[in-house]
Order: sequence, then structure tokens, then C-alpha cells
Amino acid sequence: MDEEFDVDARWPELFAPLDETRRDAVRRALVAAWHEGWEPEREDVENLTAFAGGAIDEEEYLRRLRETVRRATSSAEFEDTAWDEGDGAEGSEEGGANRSAAPVAFDSWESYFYPPPHNATMRNVEGYTNPRALRMFEFGAATSRHVWLALDPTVVSHSHTFDAAYLRGIHRFLFQDVYPWAGEYRTLNMVKAGSTRGFADVEIGEVDDQLDEMSLIIHSTAWACLDRFEFATAAAAVFTHLNYAHPFREGNGRASKVFMDHVADMSRFMLDFSRINPWLWNGASALGCPEIGSYEVDPTVLEPVFREATVFRSSP
Repeated sequence: MDEEFDVDARWPELFAPLDETRRDAVRRALVAAWHEGWEPEREDVENLTAFAGGAIDEEEYLRRLRETVRRATSSAEFEDTAWDEGDGAEGSEEGGANRSAAPVAFDSWESYFYPPPHNATMRNVEGYTNPRALRMFEFGAATSRHVWLALDPTVVSHSHTFDAAYLRGIHRFLFQDVYPWAGEYRTLNMVKAGSTRGFADVEIGEVDDQLDEMSLIIHSTAWACLDRFEFATAAAAVFTHLNYAHPFREGNGRASKVFMDHVADMSRFMLDFSRINPWLWNGASALGCPEIGSYEVDPTVLEPVFREATVFRSSP
């Protein structure tokens, strides 16, 4: 993974036709995906900027994305098929046979995945059974939705309530093309691999407790009056609760960045996450969570990160 975000510098001709607002929307979406480990190809960025600029609509964007995945899964590097047997066996635009599968109750770790031999892949709207194919589609689809949301936040809500329902709406919008459980809380507890710090306990209602605390901080803060240092401190406090809540099975990081952008809209500042490399971001985010057995988050470890990401808004 690249240590610096340079997609716009690598292919400036793709960003040149966009105005500042649309260019910023594309950058924000790509940066959020970069923090999750995605490194887009030129074709990915070309299609995304075409969508942002209005040259293609969402339907055409998704058609191109499915074709990109189909071509990739036909190559020799993919040892496993990316399609279920059935309607999508030939790699049709409509996806695999799992599109018409019966609803699944996501109430265990295994239930989020397909049965063997495809149990390395989470169940998804398209029916991909190769995890690499799903990864390609997920990042492509969610990134276009991120751009859409950055350009028009009202597609989620006309009122920024900054509560759990608002966050769920963001997640549902971002991942509606990918996961049948988009916008729904995870039903199991999670711990990052190799970490001694878990996320909020769903069995004792800790997810809602953390999101309630987050919302309280947001609504009790006079964002428009904060200086840069104060803003970074307050933003770190909000994000630490949000990150520890980690309400969803997948996609928490991207939904959280959209949410934090909306919080920043109430201030004189913007959050430029391209200034923070993924290792620093993910490491500090993990350290902000309580140790297992504890319930107190630590926003102080994220304050320097948010100070670095905080920049003055270029226009009101």
C-alpha cells in the first residue's frame, strides 16, 4: 500500500474536467478507500471521475464495474470462479444466482459468509463467491456512493441528526449495492486480528451507549466557534466513540469518514484525511479503543492525528 495518497497526481488528466467541488468529492471517496487498503487502477478512477462529472450515471457506472470484475475474474490469477453456478455462471451483468437466494438471518459469524467451499466470502447482493471479486466490487460500488453522498448529503437525510439512525442511513447508502445487511448493526462481537482491544459489546447494548455519547458531544459543542486546536480535540472525542462503537460488520471506516465530514461542515474547518497515512490512522484508531475488560475510550491518542488532518475551509 502506498504511504502517500497520490491518485490525483498520478492521473491529473482524469481530474482536470472536474470543478473543485467534484474533484474534492472524488478525492474524499478515494482517500477513505485508501485507508482501508484499496489501490485503484486507472480504469477505476476514470469511471469514478466520469460519474462525478455527470458523463455517466450510476447505472452505467455499475455496469462498467461489473464488467471490470468479470474481466479480472476471467484472468489466470483468479484460481476460483467469482460466480455462483446458475443465472450468473457466465459472468452476466446481473451477477450470480445468490441475488435470488432466500433471506438469511445474520445471527452468527458463519451466517455472514457463504457455506463451504465459498466460506471465505461474505454473502453479498451480487452473488460473488470469490473474495477478491467481492473486494473489487465492494470498493468500486461504495466509492461511487461516497462521491454521490459528498455531492448531495440530502440523499441520506435533509436533517443532520448525528445519531445512530443517521449513521445507519449513511452506511445503508454506501453499501446498498453490496451487502444485504447494509445499515444494520452487527449481531456479534468483534476484535481486530492481533489486537487486545475489542469493539463495543453488542450483547449489553454498548454500541448504542457509545453512539449516544458521541451524539451528546456533537450537540453540546459550538462547532462554529472553535479554533483549529479546539476543533481537532472535539473531533477526536467524537470519532473515538464512533470508532469504538464499530456498529457494522464491514464498512465502519468509510461510513465514519462521511459522518465526520458532516460534523466538520458545522465548523470553519475540513478534515483532509489524505494527510494521514493508513498505518498511522489505523494504529491510532485502535489505541483509542479500551483494553478488553475496560470501557473507557482514550481520545487523546487521536488528537494529534486530527490536528494534522484539520485544515481551514477554503470557502464558507
